[in-house]
Amino acid sequence: MKITRLFAAAAAAAAFATVSAPEPAAAVDICWELVEPLWVPPTPPTPEECGLAVLAGLPHCCLPTGQYHPECIALGIFQDGYWTDFTCGSVDPSTALDQFLRGLLSVVDDSVPGLLSAAFLHIDTLRAGAPALPAWMQTLLVDLRNAPYMAGVPSYTAEHVANVRVIPRRTATADLYLRSDHGVDAVAITLDKLIIMRDDLYDALMRQPAVTLQNVRCGATTPLFREALSVLAHELVHVRQFQILGRDAFVNSYFLDVLVNGYGNDALESEAFDVSDVLEAPIVGQAGVLAFAHSDNAGASHNPANAFSTGGGTVRINRTGTGNYSVVFPGVARAGGNVLVTALGNDTHTCWVVGWSASGADEVVAVRCHTVAGAAVDARFSVMFHDDERACSGTSFAWADQPAAASYTPSRFYSGNDTMEAQTITRSGPGLYTATLRGLPAGPGGNVIVTAYGSPDTTRCKVQSWSRSGTNATVNVRCHTTAGAAADSRFTLAFDANGVPGRVVGGQNLGAYLWADQAATASYTPSAAYRFNSREIVGLAAAPTITRAARGDYTARLRALPVAGGNAQVTAYGGTTEVCKVVSTAAAGADVNVRVRCFTPAGAAADTRFTLLYTTSTLDF
Repeated sequence: MKITRLFAAAAAAAAFATVSAPEPAAAVDICWELVEPLWVPPTPPTPEECGLAVLAGLPHCCLPTGQYHPECIALGIFQDGYWTDFTCGSVDPSTALDQFLRGLLSVVDDSVPGLLSAAFLHIDTLRAGAPALPAWMQTLLVDLRNAPYMAGVPSYTAEHVANVRVIPRRTATADLYLRSDHGVDAVAITLDKLIIMRDDLYDALMRQPAVTLQNVRCGATTPLFREALSVLAHELVHVRQFQILGRDAFVNSYFLDVLVNGYGNDALESEAFDVSDVLEAPIVGQAGVLAFAHSDNAGASHNPANAFSTGGGTVRINRTGTGNYSVVFPGVARAGGNVLVTALGNDTHTCWVVGWSASGADEVVAVRCHTVAGAAVDARFSVMFHDDERACSGTSFAWADQPAAASYTPSRFYSGNDTMEAQTITRSGPGLYTATLRGLPAGPGGNVIVTAYGSPDTTRCKVQSWSRSGTNATVNVRCHTTAGAAADSRFTLAFDANGVPGRVVGGQNLGAYLWADQAATASYTPSAAYRFNSREIVGLAAAPTITRAARGDYTARLRALPVAGGNAQVTAYGGTTEVCKVVSTAAAGADVNVRVRCFTPAGAAADTRFTLLYTTSTLDF
């Protein structure tokens, strides 16, 4: 048998670190991978070779008498492609397996003394031709290692990051180390200070523009890059283990431990998985809840066509009475969260949220609609339920549930931000409120959506203005009656600083927001500080446009966003009493057009500023 084949099977494919979900001990498969290349049985097989097959857990060959030796122990040597010198005795099966494996390691080490030296000479040659990791990636890995959630977890040092070299599998000679004869190839393999990675993971690492740990945590990288980064950190643990143990000791220790205990249950691999597990939440385990629907039929219960829930299943809108609806979002039941509602259609009705609560595994949202005069009316609407738990989501929300209180902290269940800091609501006069939102990413701009809340209240609420100071935002809200008089009211509020309400593990879903601040202008591009499109994260030119077709009739064109699986919310802006609603969403080539209509409390068309939020269920990468 060729020396290279022996090393590939007995050292590389079995001994070095591979990343996948840990598997329980599987002696049959592992021993087959180990023994099959070493054991070249003659025909017909000898009793000794049958005994070896039985002990190794292989499909055994029968002796001429139809019997076999179930307790044979291989204590022999490997000569001329065959095992020889077997002994048999009454031994406990687990002891027999352990002795067999130790004997096999002895054969590998003693019979081919130059094997590891020759193999690592080849590995050193591969490493010599590979460049160091880019400086920004070295910084990212060190920052990752020094992050608070890595405290107390043995991993790697800056020295290991600086000295390691990474190459792709597609290198002809490197392919040998990842290839398996049994259909399950390795994701990555560590060979001292050399890491060989699957081609797509390597490309995701090396083709990624420079990013920081904050970028990674905030979802500004592809899921494949985040997977590759997690794999790289895992493999760097093995680089440290090689340094501590030395090459021969690492190979022998890893080799025996994996064979006896199974991959992922061995000590060296378990330590590397400890790092992967710790990294999972801050890098790839972030999550948010998102559910929405655009109602299709105001007069009947139905399953809306444009609807989504992170819990899966079918969204249901039940009509419970004139102008009253119950929206069932499957699988997203929460103790809290936030709801936004906007009326739909080319008329003057308005809608608001009456309440929401969990019902088993589902979240049920009550919505009510009325005419400009305040009478209940069957009407279409757009509704969104969200609850973000993603680091750096840039989303803050609050339920203002004490309309007459001078100042208070909203319920923690119904308010949230990245840093878990408390929000505050203050009342400065009838229907005038200021929400102070904390823990947002620093910077200007952002977007605000406000929805009136309550029953049987018929007030309407809007955003009057907002400002930013450091990581805080101050949002002024005003509420009024259907006649336009200032009135105290409960309301829900959502502030988005650098993204849209999300739901994606480790990333962001497509979406956009904008502030339409030029009410009488025929066509314009909204201010860059007050607009966002997740397409722009990956460098796509995606500036929106606002066009005015007539008094109070606007169309916002949002670039490179889908219509299907999208939800639009709109809120009138300013110190007056106009109201805005979504008329429709429609495809415009590769873009989406969101038509908005604004009017006075009496229903007359009126030019006014507004804010718009468009959220989709589509991944942006």
